[in-house]
Amino acid sequence: MAGTNVALNATGNIGTNAGSRLATAAGTLAAHGANVFIAETDAVTLNTVNSVTNTATTTYDLTATAITVTGANVGAGTNTFLDGSSITGAGSVAGTNVALNATGNIGTNAGSRLATAAGTLAAHGANVFIAETDAVTLDTVNSVTNTATTTYDLTATAITVTGPTLVRAPTRSWMAARSRERARWRARTWR
Repeated sequence: MAGTNVALNATGNIGTNAGSRLATAAGTLAAHGANVFIAETDAVTLNTVNSVTNTATTTYDLTATAITVTGANVGAGTNTFLDGSSITGAGSVAGTNVALNATGNIGTNAGSRLATAAGTLAAHGANVFIAETDAVTLDTVNSVTNTATTTYDLTATAITVTGPTLVRAPTRSWMAARSRERARWRARTWR
């Protein structure tokens, strides 16, 4: 599938599974189905196209080079997995289990974070800047751990860290939780 604006809408699956994805070459992509497995050949913007939103009932799994999220609640099902060279944008990513994996940045900086609405979140990148809309649990999701090469910066209403790994960044880790006493946690880890 190729085009400037590509809309894929299915009552069943788009792609078969993570090992057998549908290949696309879209400027702006919207894909909706029971399960969505897409391998985008280059950079892509995830936004609504022709009234089709980027959602899946069970799993929304996309690989690409640079991913720009401009649509609201991309994924929005049980599992949302995005993997690219960077994952940024003014939109939001949602799901019960959300895994964000980038060789570059997730979000741009502390003033331009990627918005998420996740039950359980895993984010790995060079720098991670995420604004979670509510309470979140940090744990490994789809083999993605909560790590960053330089900075891991997350804001949420409440943060629970579970699983075999802790949030790690060689230079800086920040997690802020808004509550009655407005707690802020900051730790320097190994250099």
